[in-house]
Amino acid sequence: MKKTILKSLYVFACLLGLFLGLQCTAVYAQSFSQNFENIKKNASKEQLYAFLFDLPKGGDLHHHLGLSNSAEWWYEAATDKKRLKTNQFFTRTRFNNCPDSHEPFVRFQNIQKSTYEQLSVCSKSEYEPLADLSEVLKKQWISSVKLDVDGEGRNEFFEVIISRLNELFRDPHLVADGIVENMKQFGAEGLRYLEIQGVADGFWDKDGKVIDVETGVQIIRDRLSQPDAKASGVTVRFQSIIIRFIPSAEEMLESA
Repeated sequence: MKKTILKSLYVFACLLGLFLGLQCTAVYAQSFSQNFENIKKNASKEQLYAFLFDLPKGGDLHHHLGLSNSAEWWYEAATDKKRLKTNQFFTRTRFNNCPDSHEPFVRFQNIQKSTYEQLSVCSKSEYEPLADLSEVLKKQWISSVKLDVDGEGRNEFFEVIISRLNELFRDPHLVADGIVENMKQFGAEGLRYLEIQGVADGFWDKDGKVIDVETGVQIIRDRLSQPDAKASGVTVRFQSIIIRFIPSAEEMLESA
């Protein structure tokens, strides 16, 4: 493996070096460092970017399951009947000061159909089917789960965006598809290893019933065994998350 990587590095360095009028030596293991120094000195920003983009990569070792998907992907996936497998999502587009409302005042918070059906008539009027949003509301929804406005930062991400995505995280089929989407995008950039922080608990079925961990694991395993996941060339491993400062940390460790 090491020899193969060195060969790849040498070929990349040699090709760009030739383009810049530099000499390539035959001993790739010894010449890469020298060639790379020459490339850094002589390549334009565009050439250096293209060169580094094509290099083999290591891995992403701090990868948050679900939080790595783009806003556009979330919307496409959460409105795709084939991916949802009879599930459906609604998003909060307005506030009607309903007397029975206990949710935080967060616009574009997403819930699945089973949760929506338990709301009062007034609370239901605050939501719209995610798939039926107007183009204006769709753009606002996508913006709502991005850091694309001045002043948005860590608090917006952890305190607001996560609460907006909300029950989208509960659908195991969306989460599994999101893993494969990340594998494809990372694989296209040359990355070969992905270590995801996330476990298969907390999933719901379309009726809002908890899916046991074994079933959740199997859903993810089945998705990762499909041809498009394998074709990405990316190896995925999973880490169980244990939040060390909460009272149940020891119980979480034992469960994991």
